[in-house]
Amino acid sequence: MLKMQLTKGFTLIEVLVSLLVFTIGLLGYFTLQNYATSAQMEASNRVKATQLVEYMVEQIKIYPDIADQCSVNNKVFGTGYALATNECGSYTTRWNAIVAWNSLLVGSEEKNADDNSIGGVTNGRGCIEYTAEVDTNTYYQPAKYTVHVAWQGFTGDAPVQSPNSCGYGEFGGNVYQRVVSSDILVPRMIASIPTTIVVTPTTPRRCGRNLGSVGTIAVDRSGTHVTQLTSDTTWYGTHKVEDLCLNGYNLTVRNGNIAIEEFNCHSQGSNGGVRGYITLDPGKCYVFAWKHHHPWYNSVGWQ
Repeated sequence: MLKMQLTKGFTLIEVLVSLLVFTIGLLGYFTLQNYATSAQMEASNRVKATQLVEYMVEQIKIYPDIADQCSVNNKVFGTGYALATNECGSYTTRWNAIVAWNSLLVGSEEKNADDNSIGGVTNGRGCIEYTAEVDTNTYYQPAKYTVHVAWQGFTGDAPVQSPNSCGYGEFGGNVYQRVVSSDILVPRMIASIPTTIVVTPTTPRRCGRNLGSVGTIAVDRSGTHVTQLTSDTTWYGTHKVEDLCLNGYNLTVRNGNIAIEEFNCHSQGSNGGVRGYITLDPGKCYVFAWKHHHPWYNSVGWQ
């Protein structure tokens, strides 16, 4: 008598179900890998962008007058923006700092085999905003710089920035725009209060930080851009001067204060290199550099 032997195995349905589960798992794995790669690249860009912001912040600390001497306010630097010729005039160190920052934004310090720049953030842009100081004698707000670095993200999930923000509309959709920023305050004392003045008991006080604090001006000499002394001189009343050259001679101001925007030609006194002095009456005061940041040369002293 013959006996039937059953063959054990998987049915077609079971195979298809197993294949479906495997496929779903594999798709999930690749999706997770893609997300992890994007997150890693986003984090890398953010670290680089933060470093680029910090770089320019440090340059501003070194050159707090960079907005006065160079054309940087509300300009865009980096990818897709060609630098003009030197916009800082004779202030070449400030221009070199801007050029270096632009190169870092583009990533030109690192290139691939095709000579394409790959060292920066993705399509990096840099912006500098400058707000001048406010001084009304009753209220003082120091000058402020805001440094921004913007780049293109890999996923379109960022909140939409202000239309005035750095890089707005540059990345094929504002949900791809990423921005990091940092503020730096520049108090007047950092940039232009004299640090090389000879301090003596007769050194006059500073009236204030703006021109109005000097009082009523009796003689306005600012029409002559550079006022040059050719001998020891005495002025009477409160005077306003744009650029003052002592040329190694002495200036005495009687019965008044003095406002000086800038010293000129004082690094080389023409009177045999002799130091020039400014003398004010007791109780009188001075205003210096009320428009821009200027240095106080050590060839100028008070007595």
